[in-house]
Amino acid sequence: MLKVNNVTLPEPQALTTDHNKIWSANTGRLDSGLFVGDLIAVKRKLNITWGPMTPADARKVINAVNSQFVTIQYTDETNQTGSGEFYWGDASFDYYNLTVEALLSGGTCNAIER
Repeated sequence: MLKVNNVTLPEPQALTTDHNKIWSANTGRLDSGLFVGDLIAVKRKLNITWGPMTPADARKVINAVNSQFVTIQYTDETNQTGSGEFYWGDASFDYYNLTVEALLSGGTCNAIER
């Protein structure tokens, strides 16, 4: 399940969730080699891959990823519903041809938690 601002997007072929740690500004290694710092937050990054889709499905994705900040609901790695406010990276689409009946072979995009 993948919803952006309550609009269901095409079912992803794959969805990978990264858990990125955000550390304080004083983070680093001391002269002794000991690591110091404070963990401020853990933010998620969703790496989304879609398989073959129609131009109408691609339009849904494009409309979603052209927004600035969005609420995303998704099924996470524990099979639970995850939700949060995200911003988008670049989207890319692969296509077979550009005819009226074009079928895209897929697309990718990532969303980074705000």
